[in-house]
Amino acid sequence: MPEKIQILMRLLHQTIEKTETVPKKGRPYVYSQIGMLLFFVVMQLKGVHKFKAMADYAKYRYVWFGFNQAPSRKTIRRRFLEMPGFIRWLLPCLAREVTQIDQRISLRVGFVDKSIFQALGGIWHKKHQQAGVVPHPSIDTDASWGKSSYHGWRFGYGLHLVVNRLRFPLAATVTTAAAPDKAQVWSLLNGMLPQLLLLVGDASYRAIRFLKNLWDHLEVMLITHRPFTTRSKAKQWRPPLRYNQWVER
Repeated sequence: MPEKIQILMRLLHQTIEKTETVPKKGRPYVYSQIGMLLFFVVMQLKGVHKFKAMADYAKYRYVWFGFNQAPSRKTIRRRFLEMPGFIRWLLPCLAREVTQIDQRISLRVGFVDKSIFQALGGIWHKKHQQAGVVPHPSIDTDASWGKSSYHGWRFGYGLHLVVNRLRFPLAATVTTAAAPDKAQVWSLLNGMLPQLLLLVGDASYRAIRFLKNLWDHLEVMLITHRPFTTRSKAKQWRPPLRYNQWVER
């Protein structure tokens, strides 16, 4: 087994052993969650996206991932669809474990953003969506349209990510591209509290009601690229004095 995979597996095992048991109902997994996670990471790095091709690769390399036998294409597909929930649970646990190894990995300040990635296969144009027509079988009908600041409109999915100042991932979730940025913050922060105290975001998170709820319910301060002021008489909430002081720095 390659050295980098061995190091990652050892760190993941330490994380699982020091935290609660991975949520799982019913019978135990035949193929461990850690092994499947590493398998999908390797497939992504190699650019292998078809489940049949993944199954062909697993026939010759399944021992690398701690499997007693190669998983079938059907099993790989099913476990792939279940993986996002496991990753949402694992990332904050892994970040807490890494803080014990490297003091630079802090959980107190996070940077949140959304990136849009184009779906594999064809593009489902809005005129076809509205008519309920799928012109090509390769089109991912679960994806949606979203606008990226760098690439314009894209048909695909959005990766919502919280990282620290060293870009180490603290929390992540995936939605379709049309999902609004700030609506995902609550699920992102769910596994990180109470360590996180300050969140830095762009203009997509700049909404008075959102900032107020974030502070009132979670005691997490969110700052954007400029100080926040309120002009409407209907919105009387004033951010704590520290808010503008942090932004002006």
